[in-house]
Amino acid sequence: MATHPVQAGPGGDPVNPVMAATALVAELRKRTPEINALGRLPNDLVDKMVEAGLFSLTIPRQYGGQEIDWRTYMEVLVQVGRGNGSASWVLAILNTVNWMVAAMFPKSVADRVFATPGGFRAAAVQTPRQYNIRKVDGGIHIEQGRWPFNSGIYHANWDGLGVPSFDADGNEVALDCLALVPADKVKILDDWNVVAMRGTGSSTVIVEDLFVPDEYITSMSDAGRGIYNSPHLAGQPSYRSPFMPLFTATLGFPVLGMGYGALDIFIEQMKTKKLFYSRYDDQRDAPITHLQLGEASAKLDACRYLLGNAVDEIQDSAERGGDMALDDRARLKRDIGFSNRMVCEAIDLLATASGASLGGASNAFTAVWQDIRVGHVHATLAPNTNLETYGRLLVGLDPGHPFV
Repeated sequence: MATHPVQAGPGGDPVNPVMAATALVAELRKRTPEINALGRLPNDLVDKMVEAGLFSLTIPRQYGGQEIDWRTYMEVLVQVGRGNGSASWVLAILNTVNWMVAAMFPKSVADRVFATPGGFRAAAVQTPRQYNIRKVDGGIHIEQGRWPFNSGIYHANWDGLGVPSFDADGNEVALDCLALVPADKVKILDDWNVVAMRGTGSSTVIVEDLFVPDEYITSMSDAGRGIYNSPHLAGQPSYRSPFMPLFTATLGFPVLGMGYGALDIFIEQMKTKKLFYSRYDDQRDAPITHLQLGEASAKLDACRYLLGNAVDEIQDSAERGGDMALDDRARLKRDIGFSNRMVCEAIDLLATASGASLGGASNAFTAVWQDIRVGHVHATLAPNTNLETYGRLLVGLDPGHPFV
């Protein structure tokens, strides 16, 4: 797969996006305590990521984006995740929603929103906690609504909100649409108070008394079936990628990156770690440590293989027109969920080798371990759900839900 250069870096030379991400790893890791204390990414760090082109990875080239292939996209997010999982998660959400807006909305909307001053950045959250929304002429009217877990909203200038579809008589049909609204029309409650993934800033947002035109509403059900409202991008394969496998993989990339980051930190800490009640004075000399490192690293590399194979299949499907069979979509989600579980297994293995220092509030390994554990339970990544879905298909049953 080709790797496309990002915007010009210092001196005007093009910068490889993976290299740009790798260059941020040390700073991201160093600033993790600051990120966690703030509960979002610091503005100056976001500015650096914008300057490096990391928020424009999935925007079409005609709108000033990079439109990189999915394998390169994976490597960028894995590298950022090695430095800080929250930063990678925010990039994953915003870049995926940028892609969604390109693929799922008409050219008239794309022309406007991708011209947003300072660069288009959209967050999104599908499921409202409560809402009162009605169909009106030309669109919908949000009387009031509350959407929790709006990751990345502090760094977005647009927001996608899950809203219902309606029949011709104005009756609600299903909660299966996404409304694109300016971020300054939502109120952030600043209620993200969690033990891990703190830098994602996944606060609740509320909206009151807002009209959204039909043009700014898209069907997620159609997207799940590969029906995209962007004929102007018909010749650009990335925007015909199968949506649910892509979205699931996108959230798997930060988790894998965190796994490699935890491995880095464990190895660094091990160099000076003493062992007690053992024949070995130094942990680096103990055969059990060598075995644990060998197994953990093998699990992480196996995860990289599964995720890499998934994105290659997604890319190939897009280049063939985007029509991926249900069985294949479910299989890729199975593999992504399984790889997500293996990251946890790998880092849990290293956690058991960390001794009592694992309980330290300022232990860098512990912070990443907690982030992995919290990121891993996101509903889209849930291993049991994805494994069960594929198992149902194997015995001739339907998936039982539309999120495949």
